Amino acid sequence: MNARAFQHYITNIGLSHISDPLERYSVALTNRIAFITLPVILSIVLILGSRQWNNEPLFVLCASAFFVLIPVLNAKGLSEASRLVLCFLLPILVLGISVISKTLPGEEITNSEYFDFRYVLITCSVVPPIVFNFRRQLLLFAGVMPFLLSLVFFDEIHDYFGVGFYQINHDIDSYPTTTWVSSLMFIVLAMVLLMLRWSSDSLQIENAELIASLQKAKERLKNQNKEIKNAHEQIKSQNDLLNQKNEMLSERIQLANKELQESNDELIKHNNELKQFSHAVSHNLRAPVAKILGISELVKIVPEEQQEEYLDHMNKSAKLLDSIIRDLSTILDIRRDIFRVRRKIQFQELFDDIFFSYENEIKKNKVSLETDFKVKSIYTIKPFLVSILDNLFSNALKYYSKKRQPVIKISTSRRKNYTIISVWDNGIGIDLEAHLDKLFKLYNRFNTQTEGKGIGLYLVMKQAESLEGRISVDSEVDAFTKFTIKIPDFVNVEHQPLLEEDFVSATFNAINNCIFLTWKRPVETEELKDAMERVYDSLQALEPKCFLVDIRRRGELPDSARLWMLQEFFPKLFKKGLKKLGVIHEGDLDQTTAAYHENNVDVFGKHGIEVKFTKDAGELNGWVS
Repeated sequence: MNARAFQHYITNIGLSHISDPLERYSVALTNRIAFITLPVILSIVLILGSRQWNNEPLFVLCASAFFVLIPVLNAKGLSEASRLVLCFLLPILVLGISVISKTLPGEEITNSEYFDFRYVLITCSVVPPIVFNFRRQLLLFAGVMPFLLSLVFFDEIHDYFGVGFYQINHDIDSYPTTTWVSSLMFIVLAMVLLMLRWSSDSLQIENAELIASLQKAKERLKNQNKEIKNAHEQIKSQNDLLNQKNEMLSERIQLANKELQESNDELIKHNNELKQFSHAVSHNLRAPVAKILGISELVKIVPEEQQEEYLDHMNKSAKLLDSIIRDLSTILDIRRDIFRVRRKIQFQELFDDIFFSYENEIKKNKVSLETDFKVKSIYTIKPFLVSILDNLFSNALKYYSKKRQPVIKISTSRRKNYTIISVWDNGIGIDLEAHLDKLFKLYNRFNTQTEGKGIGLYLVMKQAESLEGRISVDSEVDAFTKFTIKIPDFVNVEHQPLLEEDFVSATFNAINNCIFLTWKRPVETEELKDAMERVYDSLQALEPKCFLVDIRRRGELPDSARLWMLQEFFPKLFKKGLKKLGVIHEGDLDQTTAAYHENNVDVFGKHGIEVKFTKDAGELNGWVS
């Protein structure tokens, strides 16, 4: 709040209770006088206190508190009391300072001090005509009287406290006339001020009446304008309504066209993919099936001693058929997007597993491996990332150049909200001008010197797209190949849905590696088992270390269901590597669960398993992190 706004706030304290313009003006002036006087008095306190801290600055400081009381009274609707406080406070403050200053030991008291404070009283007497209008004649009189009495009885008050003019050996022949002179000056000044206030109030009343008449004329004109405006707005409203309907119709047509175009594009895309998929299936499945059928016919007619050789060929063809079917199943799984949950993956651990899988090939070909993991981890779908990197790494091993020592460089980095993964090798390279448009298509191969089905890079592209990322390639024949995968950050890793039914929900928190299951209502035994088994399937894929269950709204379970949970389901969880089990309940635990936990405390501790029962869900936040 700036200074001007603060001044406006102080001025308007208590005005909401008052409708009379003269009274509002008087109360506003009272607030301003209190606001202006308070810092002046505090300055006097500082000046007096800096010289010597005694009763004089202390009295002034105490008196200043009453100036704070004035706006408080106005705020409570006691505006008349606040103005009387101000009119009584000023003469009391002046007389108090005058008396106390003369009682201080060691202070020289001059003759002028008996005149100066009278002048201050006369000056302050302008306040009552300012804060009371002429309609409040009784209150105006009450506000003036403290100043008049202070001047008339100035000497008597000082004599009472033993600091009268003659009591401290002062002697001026003309001093007795001081009281009468000051009183007459006050009366003259008061009369002038009252006349000014009366004139001011009269002008304000006339002004208010004039403003009222002008306001009525303005209202009449405003009503006429309003009627014209209403007629105009009615016409405009009808035009707007017509335009709005036209716009809505246009938007609906555009939206329908857009949806139709998107559906058409999607249909064309799926149709093309279906054609490609159909061609791949017919092309790749026909050969091994034909071999199996041919060999099965030959086995019937060849001698028994040759059957083992033919059966071996049949077995190889069956394995090839199984591999193709599994590849096609993987493609269909990607299209169905069955993998949705992101986990925290450490790049070093992931590549250690991949390197171990290809340990023999790495040693055999004396491959030099270089890693630079500027990004240590990522939240993503593990099977997709493993498949992507395994395919790229195996290609780098497979297509090495015999002209030089094989080198494979793997790195991770950050760019804005993306994680960048690069796999570089100095192998035989790819002729991008000839093959780039077919590089990531299904069952396309560009090197017949090594084994392969032409599905790896297609899977890499599809899995990268499922991660909302993209893959790019840079290569030079007989020099190098570099694949770059750009994966955007996933923003909801703390609350990933696993299960959502009307009676239960389950989410996965990748940061804490924790599954949280919440029962929404009392459940039947079959509902319980079905939900828990579905969560168990997720648990096998995600390998969480923590499982939290909120059973506050689950209701009571039959003994058979409770025993199934304790004796069959939870032991399965612990065998899968679960380390923490938290249960949120209300009321007392049932005896079966309590006894199970008590009897297995030593077993849990031996296997590093923590089990916690609590009535406060917030208590588990720190426990699982």
